[in-house]
Amino acid sequence: MVRGTQKVTLWINAVNLVLDYILIFGIFGFQGLGILGAGIATTLSRMIGVFLLIIAINKGKSGLKFSLKSSWSLDRKMFKNITQIGYPAGLERLVMRVGQLVYSSMIIAMGTKVYAAHNIAGVIESFSYMLGFGFAIAASTLVGQNLGVKKPELAERYAVLSNFLGTIFMIFVGIIFFIFARPLGLLFT
Repeated sequence: MVRGTQKVTLWINAVNLVLDYILIFGIFGFQGLGILGAGIATTLSRMIGVFLLIIAINKGKSGLKFSLKSSWSLDRKMFKNITQIGYPAGLERLVMRVGQLVYSSMIIAMGTKVYAAHNIAGVIESFSYMLGFGFAIAASTLVGQNLGVKKPELAERYAVLSNFLGTIFMIFVGIIFFIFARPLGLLFT
């Protein structure tokens, strides 16, 4: 299954690359669509990717099968549990996106160079988030496993330890970014 998804990812990126070139710049007399072409290419390649993933899932050895013909039913208890867990996370993401929209519009108002510099800094900064997300995933897994076997004290210890380690690593990366800010920025210009 993993190999199938890796192949699909490779195909999605290849299709996106080809469609980007054709739809942005044009080919054989077709005048490209610019940024609109980039959006269309990304959307088309992701749609193709969904179909390829469905095929990969159905051919996989995991026993999973996806079919639109199968009867889908709503398990109300499961729906309630998922909603109770997912609602706060969804609300948090909505608030984050609204905040990003507001501050992005403020930065764009300052000019294209300021916005480009902001995006470069954001890309560099995202490397520090990767460590935090890695520890968050590990913490979620360890906490969930220990809560599942009714060991809340151990789950809390894993959560605190993961938070501590994630914070230490992210501070370390932040210090590296502070020291090497100029050379890292020059990689993009």
